[in-house]
Order: sequence, then structure tokens, then C-alpha cells
Amino acid sequence: SARCDHALVALPRGSGSATSELLLLGGVDEGRCRADVWVSRGSGLGVSWERRSEGAPWAARSGHGAVALRRARGAKKEEAENEIVLLGGAGSSSIYCDVWRSSDAGRSWELVVEEAPWKPRYGHCTLVVGGVTESTAPSDEQVIVLFAGVGLGRMLNDVWRSRDSGATWLCATRSAPWEPRAAAAAAATRRGHLVLAGGRGENGCLGDVWVSQDLGATWELSRGGPTPRSGASLLAMPSCRADRGAGKEQEEMLLLFGGFNGLRYLSDTWCSKPEGSEEKSQLGLSWEPLASQAGFEARYCHRTVVVEPNLILLLGGHGAAGAFCDVWASPAPKLWRSKAWALLLLGRRLTILQGISAEVWRDWVLPHLLPALALSPGSVGSYRRAGRF
Repeated sequence: SARCDHALVALPRGSGSATSELLLLGGVDEGRCRADVWVSRGSGLGVSWERRSEGAPWAARSGHGAVALRRARGAKKEEAENEIVLLGGAGSSSIYCDVWRSSDAGRSWELVVEEAPWKPRYGHCTLVVGGVTESTAPSDEQVIVLFAGVGLGRMLNDVWRSRDSGATWLCATRSAPWEPRAAAAAAATRRGHLVLAGGRGENGCLGDVWVSQDLGATWELSRGGPTPRSGASLLAMPSCRADRGAGKEQEEMLLLFGGFNGLRYLSDTWCSKPEGSEEKSQLGLSWEPLASQAGFEARYCHRTVVVEPNLILLLGGHGAAGAFCDVWASPAPKLWRSKAWALLLLGRRLTILQGISAEVWRDWVLPHLLPALALSPGSVGSYRRAGRF
């Protein structure tokens, strides 16, 4: 079935960055909030799905948050298990501030906190900072950070942290400098920086970008940002500098997908690359459009996830014709760059042999070729072809 405003978590395989399972939790289907759990795994990751639970013990909801944690068990840090933490959201007649946890990939759930100290909300941002990377073992220093959203009649701009899987919470700030908002895009970088982009404020869609380097206590406004929108998705990915030699800390770039600008749904992709020296580079300072139409149908309230070092998946969302039940795949930026260079060389050859001007190739031909590379169904297919939730 179609799904929007759902939660999506990727469970890592071992201590690496590859994904063993994808779990889709709740969301809206045909105007109804759901409390189901769907899983995709193995060679059919993102293609084939099976329903793990038709009715989880948490109330049916949408606009909730969910994160995957990697918790060390026993004396050896390498002995770890995945945890899923689900937070807040809204049902047909209630807004929640509860916290649920699963240690068996969504098969069973335990209520951690029925009423957390933060206000009931939906459309909030939920990120996890720390934990497993390609070069580190599972860490007990993972921090869940929850911020923004809409509560009982008003937008929110507070920031909360938890270091124990959502059991206890500390308020980082009750009033961040950014405008209260919901349906914002957010991502956490490998360095632990939080990035907040756009969203819906009291007076419409926003296009500002804010960065925090201290888990949400203080924020810095970036000088640029994508065009105003809500319901977009944001990912932190390895950048060009990640290719500059083994052993160096990987630099990252930010990719923002789709959204709704108050008048129409969007299918574009924006990119922010690191600026400054490699030692003091900063993300989110400047942005540029990567593809004006990235191949997928225009939508918002979708979800994106990195499932392999070179593979991004985009799932579901809501567009002009209603909710989607499709999955789109894209190569990661390193592969995009190699294909983009091939097209640029082709353009130069056609300019010489066929007399096509460089301006015509760059401004009129190339933009129509790059979007198909940026995001296309590829071999991943869609829910309609590979199964339904």
C-alpha cells in the first residue's frame, strides 16, 4: 500500500556501513494512520517487502521519528545488537510524546517512556549522533537528538537529547534561534554536526539552513540554502575530498531531495559541499542545484536512506496524485561524478565534430541527461512490481 509521513530505519550489518535490513514503520495510507512494520532484506533490499507486524503495540501514527542504535553488549564492544527507538507522532485524534524500543528488528516492542518531558509533537526531527562507523566499534556514547515539530496548536523550536535509548532526556535549549517549524529536513554528519534545512513555519515554507556543532545547544545560520520547502529529505554523504587518500577522515557533502514549496511538489536535488581547509571545513554554507528534475515524481514527506556505500534509496511520500508506494535508487556522488565527466567529454566531442556550441550543450542538453543519472528506478524497481506493504 502507499505510504507517506512514515519512519524508515536501516539496520547495519556488523560494524560496517552496509545495511542488513530496512524497516518501514507506520505512516499514512489512504488517509489512515498505520501501526504496521514492514521489512526488506538480503538480495531484495528495497525491492521485496514482507509485513513483520500488522499491528505493533504503539498506537497508529504518522509524523513520528525513529532511529537505529548499535548497542554494545557484554564485555566485548564487538558484541553488539541493533536497537530501534520510535518517538512521538500523531494519530487520528492524539499527539504523542511516548518512546518505544525494539531489540529484535521490530518483532516486539517495549514502552520506554509513556510521557517524555518534551511536548507531544509530530513532524519533528530525530537524529542519532555517534555509534558505528566504518572505522569504529559500537559505542555507548550514541546520543538521540530530537528537535522542532508541531505540538498542540503551535510550532516548536526546542532541542532535547537522550544518551540511554530514550529513557531519560536533557533539554539542550528550549528556544533555538531558528524559527519554530515542522516537516524540516535534518541530518547528522560523521563529525557529529547537526544540520537543519527548511520546513514549514507559522507563515509558510522556509529556506534557511542551520548547523549545530554541540548537539543542538547552539546553532549557526548558514549564508545560503535551497529554495524554501517543507517535507524534503536530507542525507550526509562522502564528498569529492573523500577520494584524496586512504587513512584520512572522510569529508562529507549534503544532498537534499524533493519537498513542497507551498504551491507545488518538487523533484529536485540540491547539494552542499564542504568549504574551507580540510581541517576546518564546514558543511551547509553554500548550496547549488544538482538536478532540477531528478527522475522521481515530485513529492514530499518521503524518506531517503543510504543502504550501501554507493546506493541511495528514496521511498514513498505524497504528491499531486496522492501517496506513493514506489522505491527509487541512485548511485552515490562518486559514481555521479564519473558519469557526469563522461557526458562532459561527450559534449566536447560533439562540439568539435558536429558544431554544437558549448553553451547549447551545457544549458539545454546536459540538464536533461543528468537527472536520469541522479535518481532513476534502475534495477531496484518499485513496490508495485516487487510487492506491497
